[in-house]
This record gives sequence, structure tokens and C-alpha cells, in this order.
Amino acid sequence: MFVCSNCGKTYSRWQGKCDSCGLWSTLEENKTQTMNFKRSGKASKKDSVISNAKPISFKELTKESKSNKFELKTGINEFDNAMGGRLVSGQVLLLSGAPGIGKSTLSAQITEAFSSAKLNVLYVCGEESPEQISHRVKRLGLKHENVLFLPETNISAIENYVASNSDKIDIIFIDSIQTIYSPDILSTAGSVSQISEGTNRITNMSKGYGITTFIIGHITKAGDIAGPKILEHMVDTVIYFEGDKRMEFRILRVEKNRY
Repeated sequence: MFVCSNCGKTYSRWQGKCDSCGLWSTLEENKTQTMNFKRSGKASKKDSVISNAKPISFKELTKESKSNKFELKTGINEFDNAMGGRLVSGQVLLLSGAPGIGKSTLSAQITEAFSSAKLNVLYVCGEESPEQISHRVKRLGLKHENVLFLPETNISAIENYVASNSDKIDIIFIDSIQTIYSPDILSTAGSVSQISEGTNRITNMSKGYGITTFIIGHITKAGDIAGPKILEHMVDTVIYFEGDKRMEFRILRVEKNRY
């Protein structure tokens, strides 16, 4: 299967131009494993997906909205203003920017703000080891008392850990989405199919457990977020972190915010 990196439309064979968005050379091959079927044509039990989701009434939703966990603030005034004043429980934010612009540094400062507010943060280390991140934290003079670092890139392992400790996690940082991979997809990490699958599963996990999640992503030379364009539709908030790496100031531009 071939997937357009701009609009996400799929094709059974490669072609130079996408018929949906009209762009050239955007189709990338997506190899996926097929589900095992028995002779009867039905999927085996081990392949079936069981969800723990349950319906909830509006009154219960109203009670939850009054809890402190539903609305979160970092205490960083300009960041909170850009986010509409607060973050929402279960919100998924995509923080994108050029390599070296300071995404990880900003994430460390946001993490410290949550940690100081006695919120438990899970920081998934995909690009750097926990030891490397600790050097940045010390350089910035941060404490990170309520932060746990998980050096993992397998999305299935991340899901299993969060499922076992969902009551102890308030915030999740994924650094970065380009390093996350699913063993069910036969392509390298950072490909269109891997980024799309990883973001989809992270979003479902965040909504299911009510955990606010930050996804850090890179941008291409053209200034677009690396991966399919549909990626921006899957998340709740799209943030561009921009500026000249040789200058002092940065611009935090919110392209989309559902809340």
C-alpha cells in the first residue's frame, strides 16, 4: 500500500502524483502485517482487540469537569496564554519545530512547571537517554522531582506501561514521535505509516486514561510537520516553535487549538 504524506490517501500501487491533493512525489510505501485468519475466514481470538471503554453520562462528565485534574496550568504566563489559559485533561498537543530550535529545552521547562505543581510526569525518551536529559535539566537549574524517564520507542511497550500505571500519571511527553515505532508495521521509524500509527495509538491512550500528552515532532525543510498532513487533524493542539537558532527570541505559534 502507498500512502500520500500530505493528505493520507492510500493507493494500491505507486504513482507520481496524488489524485487527492495534487502534489507530486508524496507517495510512500507502507508495508503492514496482515491479520491471521482461520480456514473459516474469521480472525483468531488472539488477534481481536478488547476495549475497556464504558459509556458515561453527562452528569458524571460534569462532576469530572469540576476536578482539579480537568484543567491544568503550567504557570508559564505566555505559554498558558497561547494555550487559551489552560490545558485540558486528555488533551493531545503536537509541539513541532526545526532541529536545535529548543523543543526539548522548552519541554524541560514545562515539565518542571508540572512537577512543581505536584503532578506526575512520564517523559518518554526516544532521541536521548535519561542521562543526556539529566545534563540539560541540571544546566537549566531544574529539579524534576515528580518526573519519571522511560527510555522506550516501542509503542506497545509504552502502552503496557501506561496501562499498568495510569493512576500515577498526569502528564506524558513523547520525545519524539519520529522515533516511535510499531512492530506491526514493516517500515522504519520516522516513516509516514509509523508516525501515523504511533500518533493514533498515543491519542487513543491519552483519551482513554484522561492523560494530557505532549508529542514532540520535527519539521521538514519546507517548514511542514514531518509525517502525513492528517497528523494535524488527529491531535487537539498544533504548536509551532519558531525562530532563528542564532538569535535570543523564539515564537510560539498555535496553529490549532480545540480548547
